Amino acid sequence: MLCLGAAATAGAVEAARLEPSAADPAQAVEDQLVRGRVAYGLNCISCHANRLQGLTDEWRAQWDPDHQDCWKSKCHSFNHPPDGFIIPRWAPPLREEMLAKYATAADMFDYIAVAMPYQEPGVLSDEKYWDIEAYILHENGLRWGKEPLGPANASVIPLRGPDQGEPQAADATPSPQPTATPGEALSQPAGSPEGEASRAWVVLVAGLIGLLAAGGGLGLWRRRAKG
Repeated sequence: MLCLGAAATAGAVEAARLEPSAADPAQAVEDQLVRGRVAYGLNCISCHANRLQGLTDEWRAQWDPDHQDCWKSKCHSFNHPPDGFIIPRWAPPLREEMLAKYATAADMFDYIAVAMPYQEPGVLSDEKYWDIEAYILHENGLRWGKEPLGPANASVIPLRGPDQGEPQAADATPSPQPTATPGEALSQPAGSPEGEASRAWVVLVAGLIGLLAAGGGLGLWRRRAKG
């Protein structure tokens, strides 16, 4: 499908040569990361990109020109042919913000092992899912010790910082009070500065209305007197 086919095939050959090393734990971790990089390239890279940046325009621009609009050509849309599969129009970057959705590496595994890859969820072995997750975590700067990532240690590897996911502290600055309308002003408690100011305002408005009414009445009386 993509121009990555040759590289993926070469990676598969490399992965086939690698076997977990029981004698050297450090080498076992390194082997897992190599296997994870290859498995990521075969199963995840089309949606999540070569640097885990997600399905961006910049990433699609690196594809074969004939495949840069897969949805228009229908080979990866809902009406794809039998040998095709669906690719979402957007896939998230696998960076810190996304990893923080999971409390631990075990939680992340529980999700990807049943929901990924997008086009065929759950198709990989548990070992490959662990390898892929190890590669993703390592690319994000996470280190978890001298043992390969797996069910024995994933539950104690946190992916969410102590402040992530916590409610934001309330702003200590008091919010400005809304300006009262005339109707609201009448309901201010008696004796308060707001109440006194509101009463004075109402009295002033009422006085103005009275003056206008008096002036209008005086003018009407004069016209009648002349008539």
